[in-house]
Amino acid sequence: MTARESLQGIAIIGMAGRFPGAKDLDEFWQALCQGAESIRSLTEEELKAAGVDPALLCDPSYVKRGAVVEDADLFDAAFFDMVAAEAEVTDPQHRLFLECAHQAFEDAGYDPKTYPSDVGVFGGAGRNTYINHLYANPERVETVGNYQALIGNDPDHLATRVAYKLNLRGPALTVQTACSTSLVAVHLACQSLLTYECDMALAGGVAIKEPQTTGYLYQEGGILSPDGSCRAFDASGQGTVVGNGAGVVLLKRLDEALADGDRIYAVIRGSAINNDGSQKVGYTAPSVERQAAVIQEALAVSGVEAETISYVEAHGTGTPLGDPIELAALTQAFRAFGAEQTGYCAIGSVKTNIGHLDAAAGVAGLIKTVLSLQHRALPPTLHVAEPNPQIDFASSPFYLNTSLRAWDGVPARRAGVSSFGLGGTNAHLILEEAPQQEPSDRMNEQNLLVLSAKTETALSAAAEQLADYLAERKAINLSDVAYTLQVGRTLHPHRLAVVCENVEDAVAKLREQTHRSAVEESAPPFVVFLFSGQGAQYVDMGRELYARIPAFRQEIDSLAQLIAPSLGADLRSIFSERSIEQTEYAQPALFAFSYALTKLWAAWGVRPDAMIGHSIGEYVAAVLAGVMSLEDALELVVLRGRLMQGMPPGAMLAVALGADEVERLLAELWSDVQESAQRERLAIASVNGPASTVVAGTLAAVEKLEAFLVDAGISSRRLATSHAFHSAMMEPMLAPFAEAVAKVTLRAPQQPYLSNLSGTWITAEEAVDPRYYVRHLRETVRFDLNVAEVLKQPDCLFLEVGPGRSLSALLKGAGRPVYASTRHREEAGSDVAFLLHTAGQLLLQGVKLHAPSMYAGESRRRVALPTYPFERRRFHLQTAAKKPFRTESKLPDLSDWFYLPAWKRSAPILEVETATEWLVFLDSRGLGERLVQRLRARGATAYTVSPGAQFAEIGDGHFTLNPQLRADYDQLLRRVDPSHIVQLWSLTGEETGGDLQDLGLYSLLSVAQTLGELKPGQTCRLFAVTASLQDVTDDEVVVPERATLLGPIKVIPQEYPHLICRSIDLLLKEGEERQIEQLIEECTAPAASEPIVAYRGKYRYVPSFEKARLTGRGQTMRLRQNGVYLLTGAGQEVGRAFAQYLADSVQAKLVLIAPPEAERPQIEGEHLFFHADVADEQQMSDVLTEVRARLGEVHGVIHAEDVIGSGLIQWKTREMVERVLRPKLVGTRVLQKLFADRPLDFFALFSRTISFTGGFGQVDNAAGNAFLDAFVRSETNSFVISWSGWQFDAWQAAQTMIHPQLQAHLQELQLRYGLTAAEGCESFERILGSGISQVIVSTQDFQSALEALSFFHTSVYLETITKESGGQVERSRPFLSPRNAVERTVAELWQELFGLERVSVQDHFFELGGNSLLGAQLVARLRSAFRLEVPMSVLFESPTVEALSNRIVEQQMGQTELEELERMLQEIEALSAEEIQAKLTNG
Repeated sequence: MTARESLQGIAIIGMAGRFPGAKDLDEFWQALCQGAESIRSLTEEELKAAGVDPALLCDPSYVKRGAVVEDADLFDAAFFDMVAAEAEVTDPQHRLFLECAHQAFEDAGYDPKTYPSDVGVFGGAGRNTYINHLYANPERVETVGNYQALIGNDPDHLATRVAYKLNLRGPALTVQTACSTSLVAVHLACQSLLTYECDMALAGGVAIKEPQTTGYLYQEGGILSPDGSCRAFDASGQGTVVGNGAGVVLLKRLDEALADGDRIYAVIRGSAINNDGSQKVGYTAPSVERQAAVIQEALAVSGVEAETISYVEAHGTGTPLGDPIELAALTQAFRAFGAEQTGYCAIGSVKTNIGHLDAAAGVAGLIKTVLSLQHRALPPTLHVAEPNPQIDFASSPFYLNTSLRAWDGVPARRAGVSSFGLGGTNAHLILEEAPQQEPSDRMNEQNLLVLSAKTETALSAAAEQLADYLAERKAINLSDVAYTLQVGRTLHPHRLAVVCENVEDAVAKLREQTHRSAVEESAPPFVVFLFSGQGAQYVDMGRELYARIPAFRQEIDSLAQLIAPSLGADLRSIFSERSIEQTEYAQPALFAFSYALTKLWAAWGVRPDAMIGHSIGEYVAAVLAGVMSLEDALELVVLRGRLMQGMPPGAMLAVALGADEVERLLAELWSDVQESAQRERLAIASVNGPASTVVAGTLAAVEKLEAFLVDAGISSRRLATSHAFHSAMMEPMLAPFAEAVAKVTLRAPQQPYLSNLSGTWITAEEAVDPRYYVRHLRETVRFDLNVAEVLKQPDCLFLEVGPGRSLSALLKGAGRPVYASTRHREEAGSDVAFLLHTAGQLLLQGVKLHAPSMYAGESRRRVALPTYPFERRRFHLQTAAKKPFRTESKLPDLSDWFYLPAWKRSAPILEVETATEWLVFLDSRGLGERLVQRLRARGATAYTVSPGAQFAEIGDGHFTLNPQLRADYDQLLRRVDPSHIVQLWSLTGEETGGDLQDLGLYSLLSVAQTLGELKPGQTCRLFAVTASLQDVTDDEVVVPERATLLGPIKVIPQEYPHLICRSIDLLLKEGEERQIEQLIEECTAPAASEPIVAYRGKYRYVPSFEKARLTGRGQTMRLRQNGVYLLTGAGQEVGRAFAQYLADSVQAKLVLIAPPEAERPQIEGEHLFFHADVADEQQMSDVLTEVRARLGEVHGVIHAEDVIGSGLIQWKTREMVERVLRPKLVGTRVLQKLFADRPLDFFALFSRTISFTGGFGQVDNAAGNAFLDAFVRSETNSFVISWSGWQFDAWQAAQTMIHPQLQAHLQELQLRYGLTAAEGCESFERILGSGISQVIVSTQDFQSALEALSFFHTSVYLETITKESGGQVERSRPFLSPRNAVERTVAELWQELFGLERVSVQDHFFELGGNSLLGAQLVARLRSAFRLEVPMSVLFESPTVEALSNRIVEQQMGQTELEELERMLQEIEALSAEEIQAKLTNG
């Protein structure tokens, strides 16, 4: 093979796979080498859980074996920006293929999102059996829509979805050729690369049957094995086993892979595909001739001799027909290509290890072969006791490889891989071991390692994963690792950056995880470059940068050459000599140093949004902004320094005062001097900050000022300068300098920078005026104003680009990130390490680095590193009967029970629909008016309503109503029929107390109740708009009492499935028209389903939850020994448990508060007990007076009072809600007020996760706990714990509206997954010590729990209880059959609702197990059946079939009378006056 030919081929540069018994390719290779069979026996429990018919399990022909990919139902949906519902309805094959595609990219060291060229995707999947789960769960499909479900399950979208998710722009083809699918996909990818359709290509396949844990029924003569093992080429081989798995390879043209320093696993020298045609026994039968033909074609394309191939990975299914045909075809092909030897080429089949992977079978064999080439070893083929006698191995080129052996003794390792599809599509590849590659450069002394992830927990896992990996590979080139991490990984928001000298250093720092952050990718910082002034320079500044960074060295060399004629010296020599302290050399050196650093930062991708130069530093800004050429600037800088050097000696003094104070001091100092010349001997040279001013003048004058300041006790410091810059002592040089500047071509700035003279942005007029530069060297430098001006920019970040950190020090109190490029002169350490550390810090702040440029001039290699640690969770629909909640195990480690509420940027609204009829509850700020104007301008009908004393129709579609009167809502919604309701009353004023709840919480409840009664089953979208209720981006939370409306937001859709209810939070700004568009888009987006969203500026945010592993170490606060702690709710189970815990653990002195009706708790330990209403300020004040007199000051408060509510919204009264809210809303405020002037160690609020999950019957509980959550967002001295549930409290027992059977199930879950008292108390201590303001405690994965609850609404509840309670009614009275049509209809509705075969007309609704939820459903069905407005109260007034039927008959009769009366009135209205008179006259 010629040198040119040796570069022709396709390199395999990345691989990923999930196979039975192996979660990654390392485990796969180990299993192959160990001769492990990953087809395993399935347990009876697994088979039954998979739904296998018990009768089938007794069949002796049923084979209980399977090749299972563990955790195939787990997926990191959030990583791929998929919502939970979308992931759940997506075929696991699609999900697994997507993960493997991403892993293959990372394995190769490429970031798919930023790869500049086209990348192709070629892949196929097995038959989709998961679709059966969608058919069994239509309500889950409805949550995402049929179209989205189609995308997630149709094989057409397998490749294109990967292309979309990974931003790949080459060909994307789904391949479907049965068993040969994935190898055909590899062939097509090679062809696409060879024809330059793309520059890299992903190829592979996936096959996951659902469920995996089912066996199969063996049929003699079939293709499946009778004993569950695949015995390829063995005499006893009778078939294969269906396996599961996925594999993906990343391909690239070989010459380009070598040029780009890619790690190459192996080379594909040739590939071919064909089909059998019809010249064979049958459609499913193999063909010797066509298999031989495809192998011969692959050999021809590869250009290699058949005798140089020393291994073939066969299709090898273990069938009596297939194996002999395959060996005959291989022999025929090899002989046709001149192979005369016998027994020289090993043959094997991976199917003996993992079964037949259907669409992934070919890529599984390919990956096995590639790993064999990489490791130079041949793993054994299993289960070969006696070779198949139908195969003439002795006269063939092949032998069965049945043991692990070294692959050596050949000039070049080459292999063939076959895959033959059912139906006749055949594929064959010729592989060769990877060529020798040039080693990369030696490891740098300093290396920047960068890791990132989408979540904090994933970042921690990635750091630990990499640390473990490096710890096992001490000889790895750390610079290659750093290079791969920077160029070959997508940069996510959560980031970690460390600078390391060697592997040991890297491992230690990765485990420390000190330098990490989370950035807002959508809002990059406003980067301000600071260019240092004179005095910052020092001998040998940047020496190491010059020696080790080629880009910096080249820039300095170029500047030295340009400046040499005018400077009269070698700039590079000046850097290392004392002469750098002289002004005439210091200024050119500073300029050159800052300019070269700027160019280096620019090469690394860091460019300024604005620039500030201090004195001489402003010349650097001017050159970068295009005001003057580099050559002209160098001339001026040299002249400026030389002229300054020639001025009389002077001094400069930094004074720790502001400019105005210094002016007054100077006036006072020279108050006895009359001559102005004497008074001008001192001048303010620069103002660097509010307490940092530099004074310049003669030596004598400065000494006098210095002494004066010492006497006055004012701090000052003499600067290391020889002259009094920016003072009258510079005046002799002004004229010659002006003359020089006048000769320079000046242009308007093309990039913003700030003027030292004006303190603000330099103008074009200033920049092109030569006089400006004269004034600039004479007048005061207003660095303070420069900084103040640029601080007006949001997300401002400062980077000092010069020697040391003289300017950085001046910005310490600016409240913004400030970084220096090089170390201070007195600071020991490496300049390169310092620069890399700064680069890492910039990355952590959201600045993007151009990683390849950081390695310019180096030869670096991409190396294999651990891939992204996906945070997989279970997404799986069941086909069996569903329970309302998941029943996964309690997480074993208590440290994993903690979650933090968070917010994440979501995609903007991309699709909207037209909404024709709106009802807008107008606010007093005018937002609603502007919204209505916009809606009407678009042709929509928009009604409006404002709070008033009573209901009234004002005109022009405007109404008023009394928010406290439910009847007013009835009148309103009888007149309008909106599809969209926008509730803006929560924005009205800053009310607290009852009015606020009337306009928020109770208004939403009234709307829901009215819609439920007047328009049952009619779809309506309800939006509650709030302002500054959510802390999204460190926002101030205003009036947390408004948060109660979040209770209805969560619960209304659960109780009324036809009502879509959502909350939209805004930051209101005057004239913010964008918010109107955002509201309209949000309200008309058909795909937007999040209950809560928030807009901050132009960005949309949705809630999320971050795991927080609280181990109890490093606590910032602990309970005091013998501390005094007040605890409310002491009469309840949770309160009693915490009281005893405090008494036992720290011997606390307890103040126990319980409502007047509560029993006194029996607590062992010192305590005071009070029956008191926590919401009664006077009572609580009296309690605290007594407590302070007897025990002293209270150190901490636990507010655990919890009145448990229950009942549907439809039946809920204001009094019922207020009873639940009172201890939480009013009680919390009372405690806050009483302790306002007496600092506490802590103020702990006990909430429940019901505020996040909702739950039917829980609207008041959800509202009260939502307030507690919001309260801590508005108050800094408190924290809230959202408990998921306790084993021992009365919560479930209080839910009287729930059917007994379901309640029993929920109580069982409470015992299984609820917190014990000990677990709760331990959790409390860890949270207290963490200093975190809001923590969720959940013994199960909280996100999974949320998703399990998301589908549990009324229809599911009714379905559940119908199945569980049907026909189990004890009869206590004789059965009486319905006697008329109305009774029959009513009885049938009852039978359907309760799942009963028959119902007596005297059966009592509530005695049958009826409750408020069932009642609401029954009333809705009665309305539909009889077309009457049946009132919700009817079941309480008429609870039997007989009584209820009589009420309906009465109402029908009344309706008939009304209709007759209306008909008569219409007749009368149609009569003329004469006709009416005639009728009256005639009687």
